Amino acid sequence: MKKTCGVLLSLVLGIVLAGGAQAEGTLEKVKKTGVLVAGVTDDAPPFSFMEKDSGRIVGHDVDFVTALAAKLGARVELRAVTGRNRLSELIDGNIDILAANLTHSQSHARESVIDLSDHYLGIGQKFLAKRGTIKTLKDLWGKKIGAVVGTASLGCASDRCEGGTIVPVDDYVQGVRALQRGDIDAFTSDQVILVELLASLPLGDYEIPELQISEEQYHLGVRKGDSAFLDFVNKAIRDMQQSGEAKTLKDKWFEPRTEGRGEAYGAVLRRASARPRFLGVLLKGVLAPKAEVSIFSLDGTYLGKGNVVNVADDEFYVDVDEKQYDLVRSGFLVTMDMSNEMARDVVIRHQELLRSVRADAEKEAERIRAEIEKEAIAKQQRAHEIDMLRERSKLTVQEERALFFRGYRGYR
Repeated sequence: MKKTCGVLLSLVLGIVLAGGAQAEGTLEKVKKTGVLVAGVTDDAPPFSFMEKDSGRIVGHDVDFVTALAAKLGARVELRAVTGRNRLSELIDGNIDILAANLTHSQSHARESVIDLSDHYLGIGQKFLAKRGTIKTLKDLWGKKIGAVVGTASLGCASDRCEGGTIVPVDDYVQGVRALQRGDIDAFTSDQVILVELLASLPLGDYEIPELQISEEQYHLGVRKGDSAFLDFVNKAIRDMQQSGEAKTLKDKWFEPRTEGRGEAYGAVLRRASARPRFLGVLLKGVLAPKAEVSIFSLDGTYLGKGNVVNVADDEFYVDVDEKQYDLVRSGFLVTMDMSNEMARDVVIRHQELLRSVRADAEKEAERIRAEIEKEAIAKQQRAHEIDMLRERSKLTVQEERALFFRGYRGYR
């Protein structure tokens, strides 16, 4: 029996040591291959999710692990994981790092099989209220505060919002409607949810104040015993927090846009009648009137700036820099609130679509030119016929006069 136990113990130790040896090589492996394989979810916006128009996984966690990879001089290779397989994918060595909504578990079962980094993101419970009405906890005294039944937010509000009256609601839609009707003075939930709810309300009337009553901290996962890689990840997180890079990424994905704007782009259709104006078609997002935009050619070359003049449904008018007016063609990309790198990526991913826009625009322009030419020919024909009628009319008058004078002379 002792011998059997000893064999099993040796096997377990062998597996652990083998896993440790593999994990210890992660940092060097990434440096050598130039690739950091990251496990992320594809259905948890805004952490990480599948973008509909491109089919790519995007989000806060994607941007964060991309920044980590850059510090190693590597690129990111994304692997979609689920709640069921995320730990095994990391343990089995199929991914190098896990960014998939990991928090400290109360049972510590998760931390017994993988190592967690320092927290790289903190998302808290906040409030949705009319602009300027809630700033501190004192402002909640005597107020009615809504929260969804069965959520942790309801219990947290009861514990932290002393002096306020907690009003349970059945769901988030009911909570927003109660806030709009004035039945409650504030609605509390996770910040991520509140950002989505705020987007459905009239711009400028409501806000999410800075006041926060709880925080959930998120961590990155690495293989158990992967100390060299874990040290690198923790240092990178600290550096990003100190430099403000972490806050910039958080604000990008989790904070509401005060101007109600987001990344948007469209394609040029044709020149408008007023120089230097162009007509375009919207492809993603909403181009804001008077917004500054950038123009890119079909090979991703940046041409210059422009300004949105008018937006109607899925079409828009934009005035471009006078110097670039003669360079702009159909199918060129018009972007708002996007970096040059992002715009070039759009050009690459939507090259076929942009070229089809250009081809359709050229066909339409050719059709218009043909109609103009046809009309011009018709005008020439009508003008010729009029001239002929006039000529015949003149001959008729002359003939009448000749007949008249011949008749007059014969009478005399």
